[in-house]
Parts: sequence; structure tokens; C-alpha cells
Amino acid sequence: MKKEVIETLTYIEKNHSVYEWKYGDIDLWPLVKSQIHSLNNSRKHSKNTKPIIQKNILILFIESVYFFIKLLLIRKKEIIFLAAKTYRIAENNILKSKYFVPDFSNSIEIEYAKKSESKYKDGNRIIFLDKLIFIFVLFFKIIPSKKRQIYTPDLDIIEKYITTQNALSIKNTLKNIEKNENYINSIICICKILLYFNKIKTLNVLCYYNLEPFLFIYVCNKHNIKTIDYQHGGQGKSHPMYLFSNLKKPLNTLPKYFYTWDEIGKEHINSWCRKARIKTINYGNSWIKHNTNFSDKNLLHSEKKIIIYTLQLEDINQFIIDAIQLTPKEYIWYIRLHPRGNHMKSKLQETILNKALSEKVEIEKANSIPLPLILESCFVHISSSSGSITEAYLLGKKSIIISSSGAKAYNEYIKTGDAFDLSSQNPQELINLIQSLNQ
Repeated sequence: MKKEVIETLTYIEKNHSVYEWKYGDIDLWPLVKSQIHSLNNSRKHSKNTKPIIQKNILILFIESVYFFIKLLLIRKKEIIFLAAKTYRIAENNILKSKYFVPDFSNSIEIEYAKKSESKYKDGNRIIFLDKLIFIFVLFFKIIPSKKRQIYTPDLDIIEKYITTQNALSIKNTLKNIEKNENYINSIICICKILLYFNKIKTLNVLCYYNLEPFLFIYVCNKHNIKTIDYQHGGQGKSHPMYLFSNLKKPLNTLPKYFYTWDEIGKEHINSWCRKARIKTINYGNSWIKHNTNFSDKNLLHSEKKIIIYTLQLEDINQFIIDAIQLTPKEYIWYIRLHPRGNHMKSKLQETILNKALSEKVEIEKANSIPLPLILESCFVHISSSSGSITEAYLLGKKSIIISSSGAKAYNEYIKTGDAFDLSSQNPQELINLIQSLNQ
């Protein structure tokens, strides 16, 4: 996220009563902040603004009834696992969860956002919200519930400030939330049904700052159920959903626990969350443990030294292109797309081909082999501000950070020599630094 936007959000939190904002009894500011984060990153927020896929109404209805029956048949479970398909990975053409493996004898797995057409591991046991939601939205359209009132003190002052500073509109975000009230009521209702028929003690989520996890967390917090966000990527100072300023009380849309990958991440969250009665635990990264212990090490064999470059949701930087051109023959670049960036693959391949860099770059293996295996085998890791910087650190690999925001977010690694700041983005300096690591 742009430094200016983070500074704007921090200023708002320090100087205005946004933590008092309400949507009915739902603490509203985290939802608003999340949508600002998404809009600023130029990602479509379609799962929130258009939750129902446009297809044949009869098919939608039949699918929804089927999953509603499945929902009602779930009994005596104690744990809910909630995540999107983004946090799955294909092994042998079967999608499986990356960061937690549910024990179905005691738990429920729920997936939000659009269901993949791929085959899922234990897919018959998963509740897919996008398939279930139709009859709930239909119900609330026919029989509307009492409309929630929005309470947003200082809104006009904040709107003027954020529009001037960042050309963003909080009022539009609030309209978007109100417009989706039937969808919001539907998600809340689904969660309440699960709690009614089961003995839920824990809600585990990945990426708590999407609409569906927010609402599950809200319901579970109201029922004094343990709510946990598992780290899924970078969550340092450059990520606004893992940095709240002047937070002095609990919010019912924030999880009660944050499970982090390392002690540095834990201490970062501790720096702002204590007065909100949020706890942090250094849980480690189970995906790394799984892959380094059990994956086929023969998947990755290279006679050259691997430079792994993990992209954000952006096109490849010209500075990186220039650096690849300067790279000696004993190295090969593995360029890995962001998990939500698969649509950018063909453009990346075209760029590499047009620049005559095919012999110096590997794209297919870089995006098909589990990232922990590549990191474990690489010579050095390069990134702007990806959470893979922490993963590299956990595997004892050094990272070169090529953005000022990333250097700020991972400053503790730079201090200990586990990462290097090259936000100057000088191609020759990058190659010199890589070669110096040989010595």
C-alpha cells in the first residue's frame, strides 16, 4: 500500500473517533479500512459488491438448497475453519489448504469467495458460501430485516481530508456496505445457524479482513467464542489491517488472537493491540513445515544458483528486467506471481520473450513448485514487500528488499543482516550485492 495512504489512515485513527463507528452494533471502522486497503491496491472487490454469480436462477436455487441441507446436517462440531480458495494450493491437481488442515471429525471447513472448478481435497465436506448464499439473500429480499443505522461521527471532516490526500471516498464505501445489507444479513444468519446446531469453541480464519470473515468474527465474538487470524502473508507496518493506531478498546470485528509466523511479527502486533485485549502467539508457518518435511525434493533441481523474485500484484519492474540482463550465467531467475496474480502470467511470459531473457528466467517451475521448496533451495530472495520475506527468514535465506515500504516493514530483518535494503533500485548495485553474498 502507498506510504501516503497508510499515513492518512494513521492520522485519522489518532485524531478522530473512528473506533466509535457503528453499523447497527457492528464495529464498522475495520470494514471501512479494509475496503480502502482493497481499493487502493486496485483489486476488484467483487466478492463484496456482487456476491452472487450471475447464472441460471434455477441452478442457483438448487445448489443453494443442497448446501443448506448440508449446513443443517452438521452437528456437534467445535471448530470452524474459514478461508478462500486463494489460500489453497494444487497438489496432483487437487486443491488443499495451505495453512491449516481441518480434522473433520471435530470441525467444519467453510470457503468464501467464488468456488474453484478444480477438485478439492475432502470437497464433499466443505461448505461453499457462494453456493449456499442464494436462498438466504432471497429470503431477506422477500422479508427484509430491520435496517441497521450507521453511526459515523466526524465523517464529513474525515471525508474531506481523505479525499484531498488520497482521492478516496469513505462515503462511497459506506454506501456500498448499506447496499449489501441482505448479503451481510445472510452471512450472519449462516454463522448463527452453525453456532445453534453445534458446540463451536473456536473460529480459525485466514485473511480476517474480508467481509465474510469480518461477519463470522463479529457473531463469534458476541458469543464469546475464540476467534483466531492465522498469518497468511506480510503483515508488518506496511499492511494497514495489521496496524491500528490509538486503539484502546476491543472491536467486535477484530479477532481475539493473531497467530504469527515469527517473534518479530508477534511483537509488531503487540505494539498496538494490548489495550484492545487482543493476544498474539508465535505459531510458526505450518505450510513451510509441511513442504520442507514431506514434499518431493526432486521437484527442484537446478545446476545454476536460483534467484527467486516474488512479485506483488503489479507488472515486473523495469529495474528487474535490467538486472536480469546484467546477471552472470551461473544464476537463474525464478519469477513467482502473487497468489492472486495468475492472470498476469501470459503478459509476464511475453515480456520475458520480447526481452530475449528466456534462458535466464524460469516461470513455469517458479509458479508450480511450492514456494517453501524454492526458498529452501534458492541462493537469494528478492521482493518489494511480500510476506515471503518472512518465509525466507524462517528458512534461513536472505532477502533483498527493493521498495522503501518493504524496507520499513521488515526493518528488523535488515538490522540483523537477514535482509538488505535496495530500495534505490539500481540494477548494477543489485547484481553487485548478489555476487557479494558468494564471498
